[in-house]
Order: sequence, then structure tokens, then C-alpha cells
Amino acid sequence: MWIKSNSQISDNIFQVMTPVSSHFLIYGVDKCGLIDAGVLGLGLVPAVQEFLEGRSLDYVFLTHCDADHIGGIFDLKIAFPNLKVVAGKLAKERLANQDFLKAAYARNWIIAQSFEISNLVVGKEWMQSIEVDLIVEEGEMFNLGGQVNVKAFSFAGHTKEQVGYYIPSDKALAAGEAFGFFGGRDKEFPSFRFYEDYVASLNKVAKLDLNILSLAHNGVLTGEMVTKFIHKSLSVTQSFKEQVQERLKAGETQDEIFNTILQEWRSLEIAPEGPFVAEQKSLLKEMLAAVINSPAI
Repeated sequence: MWIKSNSQISDNIFQVMTPVSSHFLIYGVDKCGLIDAGVLGLGLVPAVQEFLEGRSLDYVFLTHCDADHIGGIFDLKIAFPNLKVVAGKLAKERLANQDFLKAAYARNWIIAQSFEISNLVVGKEWMQSIEVDLIVEEGEMFNLGGQVNVKAFSFAGHTKEQVGYYIPSDKALAAGEAFGFFGGRDKEFPSFRFYEDYVASLNKVAKLDLNILSLAHNGVLTGEMVTKFIHKSLSVTQSFKEQVQERLKAGETQDEIFNTILQEWRSLEIAPEGPFVAEQKSLLKEMLAAVINSPAI
């Protein structure tokens, strides 16, 4: 099943959505955790509060540092003063870089403006809120009370710092964009910056006992669709590399390949004109560079 609305997904997990993101809200007996923080000002806090029904939010688990995954940290910390931000070591290092944060704030401002949201906190205050409180390592477990645990896995590839959070009790995983894009049948595309790491992560996730997978921006998959998506993701990733290398051998330039693929993505609404077109163009360029610099198949 493909679920694209605010809803209870399993015994301990709710899906909370904004106009641009999908989030797991994980209920334990004692504590609650949210996966990723979305975009600044885009309404994540009231959506989360509605599901919490008076409970506090204790953790926000960051999968990676892309601007649209960290932007709402400021909003969440205002609403939940005792909130702890959890992320990997590489993410903590990246988020300590002031130039990176300035660029991330600028992207959040542009995205929010596209939704006619203008009453945003100034950049200095926002940057001061972006701090990792707890570093998580591969295999580390957070207990939220009862049998509800959140286990961390490294799934590098989309970014180097990419972390996935597995909830064994619900056979559920949220890992940002670690495994690509799903937009329906025949709309599955890879999303990597580091090819070999990405393939290794796909092979790693295939070994997990999974029944629920967050798509980060496009809802959640459940049941057989999870397994099919993971296997298809590996297939389309390898196919992408083969096709690019074949076209390079045939004499096409990197720019020609970029323009052709971008038009294909646009026709399938993978990279439509809008606030995220800059990210899609940048990602595609990095994917091509990663393939060109990787060994031939």
C-alpha cells in the first residue's frame, strides 16, 4: 500500500505530512520521536501537536543535512523546549559549519516564500538553533519506552552522513532519501551522490525485516511494495550507471546527457519547475559525476 496522508501507520507510528515532507512520529510508552524536521515555517509543529494530543516530543532524529530536512528544527525547539536533536557524527560536523548553515537557511527561505510564508525567523536565530545534542552510531538503540526501540543504521550514498532509523517492533524504517524516489509505477529513480556507498546501502537494507518504509517526501510504502521498491531501486541505479557510461562511449557529452535526463525527469514530474528544481539539477549533476568517476560495470 502507498499511503500519502496523515494517518496511523502501525501500532506505534503515525505519518505526519507537510506540503513537502513525510515524517514518522514514533510513540513509545515514555517518549516520542520524530524523523527529520522538514522546512522552516511549513506547518510541521501543529501537525505533530495534533497527533501528540498533549504529549511532549522528546527527540528529532535527523537522517541527513539537506536543507529541507533540518529547516524546521527551530520551530520544533520553540514548541518543545526539551527536545533533543539526534544525528550521526558526520552530520554534527556538517551542521557546525557556518557557511553550510547560511546556505541551508537561504534554501529554507526560498522554499517557504514559494508557499507564500514570509514571517520567518531571521537567519542568525535560526542558525543558533541548529545543533546536534546526541550523536548516534551504527547499531545504537534508543528506547522510547516499552518495546518501542529506534535503531540506527548508516546508509551513506545520497549523502555521506545519511542515517536510517529502524523500529523493530513495527518492522518500519525511515532513512530520508537513502533509497531513491518513488512516484508510482515506472517512476522510480535513484538519488545518490556516492555510487558505491549507495549500492552498498541498498544491499544492506534488503537484509532487514521490513514492512513499512518512509519515502521522506512522498508518503509511506507498506507490505509487498516495500520489498519491490528496494529491489527496483537497486535495478534502476545499476541501469542508470550502465546507460550513462554507454552514452559517454557513444560520444555524448556530460552536458548533453544531463539535459536529456532532466527533460525525462520533468516529463515524469520527478523534477518539475518549482522550489526544488535547483536541488534536482544539482543532484543530477552529482549523480553523473559519481557515475563517471566510478569503475565501469
